[in-house]
Amino acid sequence: YVLPNRSRLERGGAGIILNNQVIPQLDLFTSLAFEDICSQALWSLGLAGKLPFIPKNIGNWWNAHEEIDLVVIGETDVMLVECKWTTKPVGLDILADLERKTKLIVPRFEDCNTRYALCSRSGFTDQLVQEAKIRNDVILFSLLDILH
Repeated sequence: YVLPNRSRLERGGAGIILNNQVIPQLDLFTSLAFEDICSQALWSLGLAGKLPFIPKNIGNWWNAHEEIDLVVIGETDVMLVECKWTTKPVGLDILADLERKTKLIVPRFEDCNTRYALCSRSGFTDQLVQEAKIRNDVILFSLLDILH
């Protein structure tokens, strides 16, 4: 942001640059960092025995049309993780989309127990919280869970 806007910045235009260029892209930048933070948190939780299994590897997955933010691989388990840095609570639609993506990677992990995790900056809808309570394959991580 600095070099392309050097002239404006030198003439006192920092507020304009901040409001028109930095802030509109801040959530995109922060969302990428949030995925890294979630990955680190899942490593820590897994190695501390606070996940249903101990991770062997954590990475992301994508093809030409789809992406899974994080895939946590254990000996006999795989966890698909969606990391949402949004200002609204994560709902059942995000879980359903993550479940839909399962079929894209299942051939590689067909002998594994598949689990789902959702990491959210802004919490979860009541419907998703209720769904997670009745299922043993869904884990919800709030921002506070991730940061602790």
